[in-house]
Amino acid sequence: MHKKALKFTILVGTFFSAISAQATANPIFSCTAKNGKPITVEKVGTNYILSHQNLKIINDIEEIKKRYNTHISNPSGYILFSLEFADEQNSYYVQYRELMGEDAIPLYAGVFKASGNADSKEYAVCNTEKPVIQNFDRQLNNYIY
Repeated sequence: MHKKALKFTILVGTFFSAISAQATANPIFSCTAKNGKPITVEKVGTNYILSHQNLKIINDIEEIKKRYNTHISNPSGYILFSLEFADEQNSYYVQYRELMGEDAIPLYAGVFKASGNADSKEYAVCNTEKPVIQNFDRQLNNYIY
């Protein structure tokens, strides 16, 4: 009888731990890079966290919103979401571009890296043949038409 109660207690504890972890981290973006490794952006409290392989950058949402390469743009036929993260040395732009309309097909998803004054270069590219999840905040301050 005690073994059943112990198993039930462990099961319930595991269940609530999983729910608690999901409640604290909200996916903003996720995909599988062409190298097979995940690229994720999660919202935890007032921070966004960019992760890919050994890269993990935590930036405050309000700081991200102020950066030049954080914006939503709407050129002809598609919409582009871009979030700029920064660490001590580099900037990283998570970008997602999709066709406008009901059949929002991802055209591009990935991360660019810029060091100092150098031009940005692709850092990691998503495999758009696999699922790409995007929940970008459509209320970003930098909306470009």
